[in-house]
Amino acid sequence: MKRFVTLFLAMALSLSLCACGGISTNEKKENYTPTVASVVNGIKYRFKDPESVQLSNASVARVKDSETEFYVIGTVRAKNSFGGYGNPKVYIIHCNNNSYEIIGEYKGASYMMQKTFNKYGCEASWALR
Repeated sequence: MKRFVTLFLAMALSLSLCACGGISTNEKKENYTPTVASVVNGIKYRFKDPESVQLSNASVARVKDSETEFYVIGTVRAKNSFGGYGNPKVYIIHCNNNSYEIIGEYKGASYMMQKTFNKYGCEASWALR
């Protein structure tokens, strides 16, 4: 009889623990906002010296109707093959679900930045910290 009660209690405890651990599909994903460090970590392996990559003057815009997709426009500097820093270039970087891709070099003036964001279907931009 003691074994039956012990087995019953163990089974009830394990079933109650199983009921607590599920993730509901109805739960809303938390908003992800990229940081300078996360963007640098995402793009640094596209350069010759990954540890030397620096990002400054970055602006970010969230894609409309998306909680995890962003576009970042920022100035990137990195060391070249000779060990010195090359000229800084402004890149457009696509961020989606913590995955980063350099789309290309941005050659427009700063007042054109919002037009570029609008072209990609983004909301208003803000500075990246």
